[in-house]
Amino acid sequence: MENRKRFALFLLLVLTGCSGKVTTTAIATLFPTESVSLIPVTGTSTPTATSIPLIDEVCSPLHGIALDDLWLIISNPYFFKYPFSEGTPDNKNHPAIDFGFYTTQNIPSYSGAELSTDDAFPIQALLPGKVVETVNDRFPYGNMILIETRINALSPELLSQLDLPEPYSREELDLRFPCDKDQPVISWSQDSKSIYVLYAHMKEPSTLQAGDHVQCGQVLGGIGATGNSSESTEHLHLETRIGPSDAKFGIIANYDANSTAEERYNYCIWALSQEFQSIDPADFWETE
Repeated sequence: MENRKRFALFLLLVLTGCSGKVTTTAIATLFPTESVSLIPVTGTSTPTATSIPLIDEVCSPLHGIALDDLWLIISNPYFFKYPFSEGTPDNKNHPAIDFGFYTTQNIPSYSGAELSTDDAFPIQALLPGKVVETVNDRFPYGNMILIETRINALSPELLSQLDLPEPYSREELDLRFPCDKDQPVISWSQDSKSIYVLYAHMKEPSTLQAGDHVQCGQVLGGIGATGNSSESTEHLHLETRIGPSDAKFGIIANYDANSTAEERYNYCIWALSQEFQSIDPADFWETE
């Protein structure tokens, strides 16, 4: 009888020890070191114990201004008609939305101190993601930041409201390739797609670096007039595209005597090659 009691006590201690190890393993699985990234590295579209919840909402790109009020301050709307060029001189593409305003008095949702674009009005991240690159005062984007969010991180509901373009075939892309073929090829992933959001003309260079992760609504900088800002008018140039994940751009620049062949090639791949297809930014906050 005494031996049975000792064995029962021994078995209890063993099970308790095993239970502790299982709990530790479960915590490590739920919060793995590599899951700090805002961009899921798995290919699944369904949240699991090791994935981060899918993104089902966006944040206003301008601090304190509701998404519903953004239409009030559009200074240049989205226009995209010529897929492999920028159109005729008098009818060029504008694959972005420009936001510019002189006062916050007429913005219903804004309740803070009176501000204007001259005050380096705070720019926020539309989506959580990873910084691809920052550019310091290069033409045409001026001070800008480019942020990537993987498509498989977006919820089905959010994806359903995006008017995603039909991708071109590899044959058509190669046939109509407009960029300098003598330049080093930009690397990217062939296995997944991402949304890229470009914020341009910021007043000061971003303090963020390539590889940094940002939260939805995180302040990225302030509105400015650097680069090709029409008549030096402060505004936010917001450009969104879909393309292969993990693109390794260098500096993006063009239309300037000081730009290098590599910078112009990077611009061509981004803006003209259709490897990265334009999306209307308003699709992220407007629905039918």
